[in-house]
Amino acid sequence: MIGIVAKRKDDEDSGFVGILEYYTDYFSQFEPTVLIPPLTLHDWVEILPTLSMVVLPGGGDLITTRYGSVPNHNAGNPDYLLEYFDQTLLTSALNSNTLVVGICRGLQSLGIQCGLQKYFRSHLPNHPHSINWQDTAHNISITDRDGTSWTRLTNSLHHQGFVIPTTETFNDIRILATADYGKTEKIIEAFEGNNFLAVQWHPEVVNDLMVIRWINTRLAGQWVYPL
Repeated sequence: MIGIVAKRKDDEDSGFVGILEYYTDYFSQFEPTVLIPPLTLHDWVEILPTLSMVVLPGGGDLITTRYGSVPNHNAGNPDYLLEYFDQTLLTSALNSNTLVVGICRGLQSLGIQCGLQKYFRSHLPNHPHSINWQDTAHNISITDRDGTSWTRLTNSLHHQGFVIPTTETFNDIRILATADYGKTEKIIEAFEGNNFLAVQWHPEVVNDLMVIRWINTRLAGQWVYPL
């Protein structure tokens, strides 16, 4: 069973809590999906072992205190349901045997959990943005598990992200994809860790087969990048 964390509808006055069908359609290709509502930590640790995967969906901007910044005009409203999950329940998921998959905002939250706060930027004014969810706005650079490198187009629906020097390397996470940001920096577009996988674009709206392959690799107990 795959659990997808519930979020508020963009119009908060609607009182709607749920998830877009894009997510349920995409992730049900692996296993049946269920919605994860706000839960106490006690209830969550009871439910967590029944899930093979937890999906952190896209949503509102991260609350600025999570990356050591004061509120500013570039940061949009956070989704307090997603923030509650990330700040209260996510750590236990990352300490379990359940695969955690982050999409867009989900990647950003996982990056904060991994200690990448100093690389986070609350606004990327020069980064391309898709006109609609399916619009391919920019190229990303990918190196696959066999060492093959190539570029491909993806959608881009974020204005925040992790910007690192082009020469930066990490010990605890593996970068799967990046996008150029100026001459000496790049944006992290996908990375993986011990039991998580994260992508900055939205694979669910285009039925991204590459990300399906990545997820299947991780569900099989292998890294996308081999050890």
